[in-house]
Amino acid sequence: MRIGELAAIAGVTTRTVRHYHRIGLLPEPERQSNGYREYSLRDAVVASP
Repeated sequence: MRIGELAAIAGVTTRTVRHYHRIGLLPEPERQSNGYREYSLRDAVVASP
């Protein structure tokens, strides 16, 4: 899933997800060949407040 989908499932904004990456709370996933991050359901659980 993409960052917007992850944010919606977790109940946060995409900006919050990016903030979680910056502070090390959520590891940044590998990027696809098109540059998009690919998140898993596990990432959604970790990102939930």
